[in-house]
Amino acid sequence: MGINPLVNTQFQYIDTGVNVELLPRVHDNGDVTIHVDLNINSVNGYVNLGGINQPIISQKKISHDIRMREGEVACWEVSSTNRKTRPSAAFRAFPAFRF
Repeated sequence: MGINPLVNTQFQYIDTGVNVELLPRVHDNGDVTIHVDLNINSVNGYVNLGGINQPIISQKKISHDIRMREGEVACWEVSSTNRKTRPSAAFRAFPAFRF
């Protein structure tokens, strides 16, 4: 038996970075609801498969609904080590930013 010299190699290309989708809605009483979808893709390392270094892509998907009244401000942060989002610690010191 011989070895087949034809090798079928396939690659899948994936965009890396941050994609943000916002869907705002204004309610009858003036409140605004914003649906936020965050997709974060990044290269997390490499693995050698058959002599070819293949990237390991990490993917985080986060969705939130934020409802605010007129004049309110919302500031959010996404931790790189924790999949949860929360109000920024810097803003929690101010009464207007407490959640």
